[in-house]
Amino acid sequence: MQPEETSSRAPTAPGDPPPATNGDTEPGAKAEPKISLTDRIRGAVRRIARDMRETKDRPNPPISRGDRAALRRMHDGRPDGMVFWKLASRYLEDQDLLLHRHDQRRHAVERAWAAVFATAARLEGKHRGNHHLGRAMAEAEVSEARFQRLYAARGEALLDALRGVVHQLDSAGTQVDLGDVAELLLSDGSEREHDGVLWEDDVRHKLALDFYRHQKKTDSNG
Repeated sequence: MQPEETSSRAPTAPGDPPPATNGDTEPGAKAEPKISLTDRIRGAVRRIARDMRETKDRPNPPISRGDRAALRRMHDGRPDGMVFWKLASRYLEDQDLLLHRHDQRRHAVERAWAAVFATAARLEGKHRGNHHLGRAMAEAEVSEARFQRLYAARGEALLDALRGVVHQLDSAGTQVDLGDVAELLLSDGSEREHDGVLWEDDVRHKLALDFYRHQKKTDSNG
């Protein structure tokens, strides 16, 4: 996987959203570069986290207090509530981050995004770019057993494992790059590859390296 905030040129695999472009180009004009799937995911997550954050200077952020409360109640990651579709139309649709109606992975992608919205609401104000999920888990003193459950989990079990981690991050007040959470969820079961490596494997390998690298630092300081 490419570094988090840089464009990658990974090909789009079946079941993944097509790359977004910056509009049609005039004949003879230089085409605008395509934006990678990873960059579109992370850009959407940044906007979602920004628009949820309530501060003293902005007591009424674009994503309302009522909507944030509704998102926090989506414990099972099911995109049933109208708030999910309202935010999906605002943050995901224009970036081609929702799959076509007949795509076999559409339901899984919608559930992943529902879990991303719910996580962002539970960790309101704690998004920090490049403060990776593995590092945040180590700093929050997530146990190795809990980390390994998250690393190995797939499907429904991944949503269950993530909820426990999010609760611990929230209790510890730890900041985290929510883009890592989104990639972990959205890569689950994907056949997308980059340089011959499955996106799913790449995300999880990086998660493990970050966790153990910072766990060692945390232990040595203890």
